[in-house]
Amino acid sequence: MAAYKTFFMNSAKKLFALLLGTITVFCASAGGNSNRISKEGPVIQNVKYVSAKPRLSKTAAAYIERGIKLVSHGKYDWAIGDFTEAVKLAPDYADVYNERGLAYGKKGDYDSAIADYNQAIRLNSNHANVYNNRGLAYNGKGDFDSAISDFNQALKLNPDDAVVYNNRGLAYAGKGDFDGAILEYNQALKLKPNDAVVYNNRGAAYADKGSYDIAIFEYDQAIKLNPNLAPAYNNRGLAYADKGSYDRAIFEYNQAIKLDPDYASAYNNRGLAYEYKSGFEHDRAIADFNRAISLSPNLAVAYNNRGLAYEYKSDYDRDQVIADFSQAIKLEPNDAKAYYNRAFAYIRKGDNSSARADFERVLQIEPENEVALGALLLLSK
Repeated sequence: MAAYKTFFMNSAKKLFALLLGTITVFCASAGGNSNRISKEGPVIQNVKYVSAKPRLSKTAAAYIERGIKLVSHGKYDWAIGDFTEAVKLAPDYADVYNERGLAYGKKGDYDSAIADYNQAIRLNSNHANVYNNRGLAYNGKGDFDSAISDFNQALKLNPDDAVVYNNRGLAYAGKGDFDGAILEYNQALKLKPNDAVVYNNRGAAYADKGSYDIAIFEYDQAIKLNPNLAPAYNNRGLAYADKGSYDRAIFEYNQAIKLDPDYASAYNNRGLAYEYKSGFEHDRAIADFNRAISLSPNLAVAYNNRGLAYEYKSDYDRDQVIADFSQAIKLEPNDAKAYYNRAFAYIRKGDNSSARADFERVLQIEPENEVALGALLLLSK
């Protein structure tokens, strides 16, 4: 029991080392060409029309073309409206469902995306790109087995598509099978040796295995091939942070933000590096978490991290801390870290009853969490 008492009295640095979250960015691809974006949402690319029929009217074609342009400018609702008009005019045209599915996926509405991909497949079961795109939507939902099934089908139809091997690698990584993911990335690179995104993703898989030096080498290759690939700098920063090189990590995050000033994950990760540095630069960290949240209001980990940063300031507002952890929980109800952190915040506020409820929730999610078990024993005395 003494070990748990020690934990409760532990330093802020130890708590941060145990509880904070970071964001590694993978890259995915839809369709068959070379554009990529981060896995924070499925990738939208213009997929060539492959349906042999029906013949499109000029009006339907105009709606589709305008919808594609709207998607490229981030106007997803307007694009969906145009694709819906095209569906009314050409209800048997598979590609318009695929395009609308991509727009829904970009919004994060994966169920609507999957419904559209299902219809596209009913109309044209040989459309490999649609299986790939539906796989990305399943990936977005966290249904990695269904994603792998779709990527398998896409590869049956087009066995030499490096993009699909990359995306199947993402699904294996999502399942925690990092060796399986690396095998997929290896195959993608055999087919397309100069694909910076695949080097980035293979680096992330090695990092998840704890092989940080190999991961950094992979990110180096990605950046050599594409010096403007912001996720590779973000991920290289994470690898350096995992090695304890926080100043170098901050340098990498700065580069990622320079390339993409709206890169919420990089702000979150830079905030963590400021916290991990000796001296705990809380104010700079909080400023970065604030920026991450302003750019991505649904980024649960940033609320969790901001709550911890506030908590370790000498003049923190307990209610603000609890509010941040509560928002993280609202966004990700099955994230044990946020319940765990909120439980400690309740203890420091003197609300042991609420703390017990949070530790019980942690154990529902992670039944073998020894600290939560020990905390409940202490609180029951």
